[in-house]
Amino acid sequence: MRVEPNGQMHYCRWSTPNNRGPHNIKNTSLQSYFNSDEMKSIRTDMVQGNAITSCQRCYKQDDPDINKISGRARQLCKSAVDLQNFDYSFASSPHYEYWKFSQENAGAANSKLADLQIDLGSWCNSECIMCSPKFSTKLYSTFQKLDWLNPTNPLYQGKFDKPNDWTTDKETLTRFVGEIGELTELRYIHLLGGETLYIPAFYRLCEELIKQGINKHVTLGFTTNGTVWRDDLSDILRQFHTVHLGVSIETTTPLNDYIRYPGKIDVITENILKFKYLSIRNPNIQIQLRPTPSLLSIWHYDELVKFQLKYKLGAESCHILDRPEWLQMSVLPYNLRQMAADKLQYVLDANQLTNIPISNNPNMRNKSLFESVLVQDVTGLMSLLREDYIDNDEIRFKLVRFLHDLEGKRKNSILDYLPEYEEFLRQYGY
Repeated sequence: MRVEPNGQMHYCRWSTPNNRGPHNIKNTSLQSYFNSDEMKSIRTDMVQGNAITSCQRCYKQDDPDINKISGRARQLCKSAVDLQNFDYSFASSPHYEYWKFSQENAGAANSKLADLQIDLGSWCNSECIMCSPKFSTKLYSTFQKLDWLNPTNPLYQGKFDKPNDWTTDKETLTRFVGEIGELTELRYIHLLGGETLYIPAFYRLCEELIKQGINKHVTLGFTTNGTVWRDDLSDILRQFHTVHLGVSIETTTPLNDYIRYPGKIDVITENILKFKYLSIRNPNIQIQLRPTPSLLSIWHYDELVKFQLKYKLGAESCHILDRPEWLQMSVLPYNLRQMAADKLQYVLDANQLTNIPISNNPNMRNKSLFESVLVQDVTGLMSLLREDYIDNDEIRFKLVRFLHDLEGKRKNSILDYLPEYEEFLRQYGY
């Protein structure tokens, strides 16, 4: 389950629920939500094989024509379920009895929480072009200034309340820490922001997990934008059983500065290498890159792949950007999508990776599968580029207006980073 920056709860870190329920960490305990009517309804749909609207991201990536490892597939892997061999692996899963109980008890669970994603708040030093105001205080301010919070604005993207981070409520945070200690089956906790390493609650939670001894059996995951480095991180992280450290980055060229404004790619890559060397000295720490492929970043995604290969860095791009809709890769015209795919193919060919067998094993942190996972990830992106397409000029006009409004405030231009897009963007009024 997931707790969002304002404390809102829902069932999965990758889901996109249109309507949030009444459950908030401020008024509902973790285990209570785990057995709430909302969760029971989701489980009932799942055990009955019903498609769930808010799971569309994963369904799309699981499509055999795309064959890109989704978040759903990776979670199923933790239950020893293989989508390529579903029936047998489902029946033999160590969690089979849990699912059978849910089927026989209207979606109730007889287990305790094992996997948590906790958004610690929206305090952030960046305003990434594809992010949401609920995850960045700076972006919320920008949306206000550009009138994008006004429902009558063509670039309105939904109702966003002023950031109200649940971790600033000391009483709620203290109660949450106590509840964590009662989750005897907890095995994974992933912390996000805002910018995770900027938020004081990150260090408070790590301290409490260590104090309670939970660090000895739990895997700590967290994602950072790579702009922050603290020397004391080594002392904190080496005390955990396992650490999954993710760095959000789109490419290693200055285009990343435009997308993840106002970050500086030189600083970010330097910090990534610091994290990499930290993981070499402490084998319990595993580092991966966390790109979110979009219409803008895909043109320089080949540079990110080269960086991965050079430093043996895995990547989890299990979230292919779909919001806002005008930043989806499928909005690009056919010729640009084909050229972007060709650039990715060239990297695979140049590094003699074309014939690497794809394992279809969603355990992306298995070092022996590094090249296989990379090839599968890149091949999935190429499939999306070559097959997925949105033929909608209205969306493209919104893209240009979006860039124009944002650049008016930031005093920059996408053409300084992507001159190859000029003809395309000029057609829609750039």
